Amino acid sequence: MKKHLRVNTAIFDMVSTAPEAVDAYDEIKVNCALCLTSTRSKQLLATKTFGVNTAQLVDVGDDENVKVMSFNGFKVLSANIEPPKEPTIVVVNGGLVIEDCDKKSFDQFKGLYINGVAFHPKSLDTSNFMVNGGMIPYPDGATLIFQGLKLNNSFLRSSVRGSTYFVQGVPSNLNELNHDLIGKMQQLLKETGIVAVEPLDLELLANKNIRFDTRWLTVSEDNAEHLLPFVEGYVGVTIIPSGFKIMQGGKLDRLAIRRFGTRIYVDGDLQIHAEEADALVAVEQLQVSGKVIVADSLADAFFAKCTQYGNVTVYQGEWIEHVGSDALVDSEALEQSEEGATFRFVDANVEISTDTPVGLLSEKLHRIILQDSSLTLGLGQHKALNKKIENHKSDIIIREHIPQIEPKQEPETKAYTETYINTAYFKL
Repeated sequence: MKKHLRVNTAIFDMVSTAPEAVDAYDEIKVNCALCLTSTRSKQLLATKTFGVNTAQLVDVGDDENVKVMSFNGFKVLSANIEPPKEPTIVVVNGGLVIEDCDKKSFDQFKGLYINGVAFHPKSLDTSNFMVNGGMIPYPDGATLIFQGLKLNNSFLRSSVRGSTYFVQGVPSNLNELNHDLIGKMQQLLKETGIVAVEPLDLELLANKNIRFDTRWLTVSEDNAEHLLPFVEGYVGVTIIPSGFKIMQGGKLDRLAIRRFGTRIYVDGDLQIHAEEADALVAVEQLQVSGKVIVADSLADAFFAKCTQYGNVTVYQGEWIEHVGSDALVDSEALEQSEEGATFRFVDANVEISTDTPVGLLSEKLHRIILQDSSLTLGLGQHKALNKKIENHKSDIIIREHIPQIEPKQEPETKAYTETYINTAYFKL
């Protein structure tokens, strides 16, 4: 019986593959981020059924003595690392931070291959780097801060005179950025940059000659003029008007008024629901950098007090929001809402119950907003709701259009055995 090998790995190393390793299988299929080959290994595999899907292919030629030094996750390296005795390739699957030092190259290695992101001093020679991801330079001699920085007088007093601080945080919701990464990039940069909205001792800042390097600066109008000359590298600036307090998105309610006062700059999205009319009455001035969701009964008051905002959704009835997992819209849910409802679903599988009458949907369901979700409903239900569905990268599935599943045929008996391997590093 024939033998097949299936490998899923970050690094597939076949630099010094022996003939017996190849002869053990009739077919080899590989999915990897980096594939290391040599002249001889390619000749050996040419005699077999061999396929590889890879982001990077590195051929070391006839030099089969090359060793691989691999790291997974977050690794810190210095160019002063002791040279290996044999020719060596460094492979990093994740993140690499290169410390600044007197030596400005990694010429002790044949190459560095990074599947992820690399932070390095600006003066470092990166000619032997190959990166599937991003290279982020930082000023030579800078102190690295890998989190967002809230700049205040305590930080200024404790800082070292003449220092440069490189601020590049890691987003807290990194695993949620698979949808609309470009659209979320600005908010991502803000979260990982510098926020300087507290009153600062600007004389102390100037005397210490402290400098900053970051991608985004959020600064109060009172601090902006004096702080901006000390900040480099930014691609964007958010200036908070004088007298306003900053709120990082959310809902406008009584607690928000207690925390942020009556002049609020919302750096993000804002929701204002009908039951929070008293909170909106208490607001003197409001500015919103992102999207706004507001109850129809409060829309006029909102527009009268808010001078800056993004896209606005004015909804009717009760606001019902569901994030993740499965959700069912049925007659019971609609009948419980006297004034009807507006639904918003995010990353959810939504179904409208088959026994929900079309008349009830037309009367009680004012709008259904879908974000990265799926909605399953009947043909008649879809006709009634077609103009009420707001679709953002979501699927609409009509039951009557779902094809009938044919009975499964008995699978054919395989004439071969398969070996599956999932690992970070695999050497053939």
